[in-house]
Amino acid sequence: MPYDLKNSLRPPDERAALELDAAHAIVAVSRQWRARFAERLRVAHHSETTYSALVCLADAPSGLKQSELAMKIGITSGALVRQLDVLETRGLIVRGTIVGDRRAHLLFLTPAGREATRELVGLAQAFRATLFAHMDSASLAGLYRSLSDFSTHA
Repeated sequence: MPYDLKNSLRPPDERAALELDAAHAIVAVSRQWRARFAERLRVAHHSETTYSALVCLADAPSGLKQSELAMKIGITSGALVRQLDVLETRGLIVRGTIVGDRRAHLLFLTPAGREATRELVGLAQAFRATLFAHMDSASLAGLYRSLSDFSTHA
């Protein structure tokens, strides 16, 4: 969908206009994707942050330091603390100590946390299946290649 700019503000050539429209489409799709996925997570009593934390911890059976987890999901350690408190209160994670470092904690999933993660991963898979249902495999592969290529140059 072309971005609605007054004719005087539209880029003068077709290539620049396509670049503008593509950029705005990427931003719009990203916002829509996040909003729709966030709503599904809210229904499951989770947020993007708790989802991301659980998935990262599921991939780290030896545990992760809070600072490592924060870096993996792209937020500050301070912002992560509240979400970890929620997950710990719900029995989904435990904080372990690190020998020789009283300030740092290792984070681990509990059995309930592993089960919650499996459910959330299923929710995410169903969400993606719904969004991509209209695309055949070749189109989806082309989209992936284009976005991957774009990502390397962004």
